[in-house]
Amino acid sequence: WATKVTRDVELLGSQTLDDLHHAIQAAFGWEDDHLYLFRLARDQHDRSSDYLCGECDEFDEGIGFTDATLASLVLHPRRRFWYLYDFGDEALLEVEIVWVGPRAPRLRYPRLVGRRGKVPDRRRW
Repeated sequence: WATKVTRDVELLGSQTLDDLHHAIQAAFGWEDDHLYLFRLARDQHDRSSDYLCGECDEFDEGIGFTDATLASLVLHPRRRFWYLYDFGDEALLEVEIVWVGPRAPRLRYPRLVGRRGKVPDRRRW
């Protein structure tokens, strides 16, 4: 995308990569109608740490699936990884862990806490 578009989302360590996927979909106003994966490697081309959507069972065994909890992945502040949505159009987003801390009482997670920039129309990808 030509402009800087970001969304800040809070999740709990007990939530999964699949929960993060749904939070990203809601934050960007997407329709959750394509396959996706998370690539935890720092290099966006390194497939050794891929976590595929739970419905991607036609892929090789041994690849992680998105039912992994965020806490089990030992993600720490300033950690960056990749989210690839729609394997055809390839919307590639960089995800950054900003803060890890306790749950705030009486709040529902995941929750959108910040947004910058306008999401481009998907028909123009």
